Amino acid sequence: MGVHKDTIDLIDRAVAALGVDYGDLSMLELGNQELRFREFDERIRGLAVNGRLPVKLYFTILGVDHVSIDLNGEDGALEVDLCEAVCLGHDRFDVVTNFGTSEHVYKQYECFWNIYTQCRSGGMMIHEVPLVGDWTEHICYYHYTEQFFKMLADACDGTVLELQTTGNRLDKHYNTKVIQCVMQKTGPPQFIGKEQFNAILSEGAVRG
Repeated sequence: MGVHKDTIDLIDRAVAALGVDYGDLSMLELGNQELRFREFDERIRGLAVNGRLPVKLYFTILGVDHVSIDLNGEDGALEVDLCEAVCLGHDRFDVVTNFGTSEHVYKQYECFWNIYTQCRSGGMMIHEVPLVGDWTEHICYYHYTEQFFKMLADACDGTVLELQTTGNRLDKHYNTKVIQCVMQKTGPPQFIGKEQFNAILSEGAVRG
């Protein structure tokens, strides 16, 4: 889906809540994302090509220990299928980001299992995903509701720090909406079971 300035601001707030400097941060990015805003920091402005800058490069310049995973394997991303277990070391990353990736994964339980287990205890899981009933031209398997993330946090004993529906800045007319959620992993290291997750999914998300 791409990353805009509001998304970077969301990450900044989550990292500030962690109390960790970017130079000491480890981050897992789902999907090979790119920055899509013009207000590039002066340090990286010259690295953008035709207005395109991989998110991985942006955070690497900031000193982040950054790993991105995507089936396309481009821009330094590891070629990984989120429908399968990701083996990068459980409880490893301070921040795990899901910006327009999970909705394209057919096996939702496996995708969110990966997000949860790769995030360290106390770490942040940051989501920006399409809203149910909106952005209908976006081709994907799922659209979500805020209730989905509330129920997921309750089931995992997680802590929701931010949850809002906002204008999709990738839509120049701001006519479509996305959900932003920052959830801190304050519960057990193990993810919930598949049956419990699927019940949450069926109530809080819609196929197609």
